[in-house]
Amino acid sequence: MSLLEKATLITTPTAHSNGTLHSIKGGAVADFDVVRDSLASRVNSNGLIEAVGRNIPRIDYTTGEGVVLLEPQSTNLITYSEDFSNSSWVKNQANITSGLSSPSGNLNATRFVATGTDMFVRSSLNVVIGDNTESVYVKGVGSTIGKSVRFRAQLIGSATGTSSDTIAILTSQWQRIENTFNITGAGTMFFRLDMPDVSIAGEEVHLWGAQLEALSYATSYIPTSGAIATRLADSV
Repeated sequence: MSLLEKATLITTPTAHSNGTLHSIKGGAVADFDVVRDSLASRVNSNGLIEAVGRNIPRIDYTTGEGVVLLEPQSTNLITYSEDFSNSSWVKNQANITSGLSSPSGNLNATRFVATGTDMFVRSSLNVVIGDNTESVYVKGVGSTIGKSVRFRAQLIGSATGTSSDTIAILTSQWQRIENTFNITGAGTMFFRLDMPDVSIAGEEVHLWGAQLEALSYATSYIPTSGAIATRLADSV
C-alpha cells in the first residue's frame, strides 16, 4: 500500500499569505498557521536565493519543484558571509574584487584572482562541540572550470575532533559545497578553501555565501554582515 493510500488526511497547498499556508482538503478549507519570527531564505522559481519575511511560508525550488521548506533553528557563525575583503578573512596569493553577480542575483559575490601557486582563503573561528557543517558557494571561470578546490575544517590549537576535507570540481555554474565534521575538544579552527589547481597567475574563482552551523547538515543560507545571525525554526 502506498503512502498516499495509507494517509487519513490529504491536503493540497494552493497559496500562502502572512502567517498562513492556504490549503484545501477535498472541497473544504484546511489552512495551516505558519510561525517563524525571523527572516529566512529560499530558492525561488527562478533559481535565485531570496529573503522571505517573518511568518511567511517558504516555497523552495532547490530541486526544481516547489516544496514547503521547514527547518530547525540555526546560526551562521561566520560574521562576514559575503564580504571577503574584511580583515577576518585571510587571503593568500590572491587579489580580490567585489561586486559580481551572486546566487542571489545581487552584485555581492567576490572574484579571487591568483597571483601565485598557493591561493587560499580562510577565517579563524571558535569551535562548537559536536557536529558542525561548513558551506560556501563557488564558481569557476574560463580555465579554472574543471579544476578542483579543497574545502576543509582545519583544527588548530587545543581543538580536537574529526577534521575533514571535501574536494569539489569547479563548473561554470554556482554550486554549494559542504563539509561536515565533529568537534570533541574546545579550541579554534580555520574555515578554509584551498585552490591548489588554480596555479596560473590571473586565473580566477568566484565565492559567495560562507556559512558555519552547529548541525550535521547544511541548512538554507543565513547572510551575515558583521555579527553572527540566527534563523528561527519554522512551525506549521
